[in-house]
Amino acid sequence: KAKTRNSPVGDGLQEVAFPQIYASSLVELGAHNPLAVSVGAGGDCELSLAASLLARLGPGDMLMGDCLYGVGWFLHQLVGTSQCGAFLLKVFHSQTSSPVRRLADGSWIVEVKVRSRTRPAKIIATHRVREIHYAVESTNAQGELITETYRLWTNLIDSSEHPAQQMAELYNTRWEHEGYYRELKLEMKKHKYL
Repeated sequence: KAKTRNSPVGDGLQEVAFPQIYASSLVELGAHNPLAVSVGAGGDCELSLAASLLARLGPGDMLMGDCLYGVGWFLHQLVGTSQCGAFLLKVFHSQTSSPVRRLADGSWIVEVKVRSRTRPAKIIATHRVREIHYAVESTNAQGELITETYRLWTNLIDSSEHPAQQMAELYNTRWEHEGYYRELKLEMKKHKYL
């Protein structure tokens, strides 16, 4: 039996029948082929597990990630330990950046200060990336128009070769892989032990 910390009873620890594991994976868009997986126990966070997969990326690969990965620490790991050809990350809402130069398509070259995970006041690195801002309009269940704004980071700096609109459309293709995970979880729930 394992213990979990997310229990509302007693001291916060409760025995559970099955240990909880955490996993992070690289999945090919379209075909949904799993390319690499990192699995950890209760003390491992998804961000650290994902960082352990970066060495699996090559010069012809593009990494796309949601806002969990659009933080300075992960960017630092990506730039420092990966051979990844390109990346496109949704930026976490509270992550700051400093504008350096505006590009022709309205995107920016920005500086991202990377803070130590153990001593947040300490800046351990600064990285320059291109930051793209875009908005998506949708209608909610009440028929009201909603506009959500997004920020993306990429190392594809040339705005004439990789226009902001094209990058936003490319990022939106990442959402189909969320459907893959949903399907996988629903299929796993059909089995007795998963």
